[in-house]
Formats: sequence, structure tokens, C-alpha cells
Amino acid sequence: MAHKPALDEGELHSLNYRSIRTWIAASKGKLKAPADKTVLYSGRDYDLEKLEKEVPPGADREAYMGTRMYKLVAAWQKSVKDTRVGVGFKTLPDVLKAMKDYPKIVDKDRKEVSYPNAWVFFDDLENTKDLEALLPNRKKIATEAWRELSDIFASNAVGDIKIFDGAADDYGKLKEDKSFILKELPALLKNPNLSKQAKDVLSEKISKYGSYFDHRYTELMDNLKSSRKALSGK
Repeated sequence: MAHKPALDEGELHSLNYRSIRTWIAASKGKLKAPADKTVLYSGRDYDLEKLEKEVPPGADREAYMGTRMYKLVAAWQKSVKDTRVGVGFKTLPDVLKAMKDYPKIVDKDRKEVSYPNAWVFFDDLENTKDLEALLPNRKKIATEAWRELSDIFASNAVGDIKIFDGAADDYGKLKEDKSFILKELPALLKNPNLSKQAKDVLSEKISKYGSYFDHRYTELMDNLKSSRKALSGK
């Protein structure tokens, strides 16, 4: 087999971006939880074990684990356990972790970067600076990808759902750029396959979120009002 020349920068970036887009398009039917087992987050989901490993060098471990952020995450995890989510419920990260295929990105010599699953790939895309040489706009690409994945996951929900409030340190001032507000909520409202229980959960959450926003967010408030109407009309 003839040796292929190294990819130039433009070819490399284009090839890797197309790989991500192609993978998402081909995986739409897999990005779903079992019927009546969909779990979504309206805030951010923090990994307590990961936080424990990120104690700053020289910091007192016990003092660090007493910080507000750590306590918020610990309380959130306890609340999730206390709700008895049940066997088989899946979040988008759960589904991605079970997918051993993922977008194949390469270096300039066409060598693939290996990942254990799709979750690790998209997490690295968002957080690993080393990938900037392969995808210079990786942060923007990651944001677009996560929002699309969230949209697809919510669109694929069937039957009952659960929505948890994540442990974001700014929670209570839910930002208008949250994926749940931008993508998952609209997708759920358009989803014809949800149960009455799911619609009741959505209605309750929408009423709660309305009190979180500064009324300067006119468009966002209008969207929430429309969401209430959409639910009451079903």
C-alpha cells in the first residue's frame, strides 16, 4: 500500500470536523434511553470523584472537600440517590459511555486518536487543550456537539421522564445558555411520545424556572410562556 502524505492543516481540520458531524448523524437512533427511563439535567452534573482527584497541589485535602462546590455536589448526589431513580434509567452521559464507537479523529500523519467510548471523546473535545492542534475551534465545536446531542436525546425520549436539578455553583440563576433550556426543553415539548407523567414533570419544571430569570431576558421568558401553553394544550 502506498504511503499517504501527511495532511496539511486545512485538510486535517476539515477531516476531523466532518468525522464528528458524520458520527452524530449516523448515531441519532442510538442516542436514547429505554422507554420510561430517560433522565435529563437542568443544571450541570459534576463528578464528585473527579473533584476529589483535583485537589490543588499543596492544598489541605479536608479543607478543599469542605468547599461550597464540593458540598453542593455531595448534596446533589445524595438527593439523586434519595429519589431512588431505579434500575435502567439513563442519562445522555450513560448512553455515550456505553457506545464504544466514537468520532474518529486523526493527527497529521493520519493516526487515529483512541478513546474508550463516546463520552470520553466528547468530554476531551470540550476540556482537553491538546486537541486544539487537530481541531482549532474545539470549544465551539464541542458546544455545538453537546447541544445537538442533548436535542437528539430529548427528542428520542419515550414515555415517562425524570428531570434533575444539577449541582451548578450558580444554580438558582439558571443561565439562558443552558443546554436544557436551549435544546432539551424545546425538543421535549415537540416530542409526541411522552406520557402524561412526563408532561406533568415538564409543566412543574417550567413553572419553577420562570422565577429564576431576570425579566431582561425577554425572549427567554416568552419561550417559557409558550412552553406552558404548549403543555396545557396537549
